[in-house]
Amino acid sequence: MPAGRGASAATALRRTVEAPLVERSNTDSGQFERLVLSPVEGVGLSSVRSGRPLAVAAIVIDRRLELEFEHGHDGFQDICEYIALRVSQQLGEHVAWQFDERLVIFADAMDQQSCDGLARLNSMLGSYLVVGGERRQIEYSVVWCELAADQRLADAYELTSRLALARSGQNPTIQQAALPAAVERSDRAQSPPAAGWRPSKRLRIAGQIATTWLAGLFVPFLAYVAAARFWTDVTNVVYSLVVLALLATSASIWIEWLLAKRPLNIPRPIFGPPPPATAMVAAYLPNETETVLETIQAVLASDYRGPLQVLLVYNSPVRVPVEDELYRLAQQDPRLQLVRVVRSKSKADNINTGLNYVTGRYIGVFDADHCPDPDAFSRADRWLSHGADVVQGRCVVRNGEDSLVAKTVAVEFESIYGLAHPGRARLHRWGIFGGSNGYWRTDVLREIRMDSSMLTEDIDSATRAVIAGYRIESDPQLVSRELATTRLVQLWNQRLRWAQGWHQVSKRRLGQFLRSPHLSLRQKLGATHLFLWREIYPWISIQMIPIIAFWFVSDRPIELFVPVFVATTALTMLTGPVQTILSYKVANSETRKHPKWFVLFAIIEAIGYQELRNTIGRVAQLKDLAGENEWKVTARLR
Repeated sequence: MPAGRGASAATALRRTVEAPLVERSNTDSGQFERLVLSPVEGVGLSSVRSGRPLAVAAIVIDRRLELEFEHGHDGFQDICEYIALRVSQQLGEHVAWQFDERLVIFADAMDQQSCDGLARLNSMLGSYLVVGGERRQIEYSVVWCELAADQRLADAYELTSRLALARSGQNPTIQQAALPAAVERSDRAQSPPAAGWRPSKRLRIAGQIATTWLAGLFVPFLAYVAAARFWTDVTNVVYSLVVLALLATSASIWIEWLLAKRPLNIPRPIFGPPPPATAMVAAYLPNETETVLETIQAVLASDYRGPLQVLLVYNSPVRVPVEDELYRLAQQDPRLQLVRVVRSKSKADNINTGLNYVTGRYIGVFDADHCPDPDAFSRADRWLSHGADVVQGRCVVRNGEDSLVAKTVAVEFESIYGLAHPGRARLHRWGIFGGSNGYWRTDVLREIRMDSSMLTEDIDSATRAVIAGYRIESDPQLVSRELATTRLVQLWNQRLRWAQGWHQVSKRRLGQFLRSPHLSLRQKLGATHLFLWREIYPWISIQMIPIIAFWFVSDRPIELFVPVFVATTALTMLTGPVQTILSYKVANSETRKHPKWFVLFAIIEAIGYQELRNTIGRVAQLKDLAGENEWKVTARLR
């Protein structure tokens, strides 16, 4: 086993690799996987180094192909050299080491000092290195064992190498087992939970839905009964307030539609070469392996005349085969750059990390199932070069034929992106970034960033941008095509997360919005409508039921044909059909060629889809009060 290559290697290493930064990983517990070798025949090595037993360890460097692609074979060897030199510093100056593919194998005498050195090595390898001027994080797995007198060094090499390679990629950091004392702690930590009955998720959700109905229907009904018995009948006043609330809500929706119908005045292109731009695709690869390549290829097909960087920022708890395809594609097209974000827990973490690699003046943000039109960046540039800080495009569903749920979402998105977003932006004089197919000035996004504690980091970032005085535009002709959910349970989980996210933003940002010195009274009234009223309305929408129920049980004459009641009911009932008709008129050509989808949507909306959305809104508030903020990944199947 050859020793380290000495001064020449160290000199070459210093040209490309600097000392690690102080940022540490979460792997500084000093725990490593310890193997016990079965006794084998062979030459014993216990007499080596004053009779102390020999410790053999193998460190496997994950993502070797990516590192070699970015820094070349020599650069990867330099990284291995650096690790080996640090191993020598931690475990003793006479440590022996060698390379084997993506392994660094080393051996030293095993004693308490060596154990402490392994712990320090664990912490060091989780740090960042600066390689070729870029911050890189080493991902690795380590396996080590202690040889007894009757064990062979070759067997230790083989076993540690094989297990380290097999277990690399099962975890993005280190495969930790433990030294004997820590094993007992680990076993206790992994003991089964205490016995006891816990409701299933479905049963818990059913209970939450029942609770919201109880709070929204029976509590007001009992309040009316108590008021009539001990004070006076208040239902006439409450009835008038509910009627006014429903009228105001319907009127605001109709105003948004009328404003959305106005012609769009998109700025003219600026003469001269377009500035550099970046397309940032955020992905969670185990969930999006079937869509990410299609998305990357669609982005690379852009006809943007300026320099275009395509940045895939992704996280994955395991290595997936599509990564190799992505690396090959990156080798073929230098515009594509891949960044795997270690220990990322959210899309926000991926985007914030990706901002360190952005070279463009503008950033187009996309989910991993989005396929933007070829002219998307050219059209976004027309807005961003004329004073807009963010422009939100239109998201069109491209898999509407997959299921009834997908058809419903396809038509709903035409209403959201074709009517609601542009109409609301004109009414309130500020727009919303919807998470994908949104284009930011790079300096603005670097300032605002994404908050990973928020379930809807996109709405939160847009709100903070508006509070800071930045301008968000909405362009229905700036198109990207995405995949809709195809099953009701997926739709429920997705919309529940959205509703909880909006609730979080409403609680945290409304006060900041109203205090912002950058915003007009009209903009602040718009924020009150969007954030406060949307939280109240799901409860108001069902208040006619307890009022009419009280009138029924109190033997009070119920006059349903009072003109104001008839007008209110007609206006409310017409809102859905008119919305469907207008959505069809402004729909993208791909969706508009399916008029039956719009008819189905009108029927589904009439028989309960709107109430489903209101129910989700009420449940979201209850879950937030209960501290249930679980992120459920929306499945991406193609």
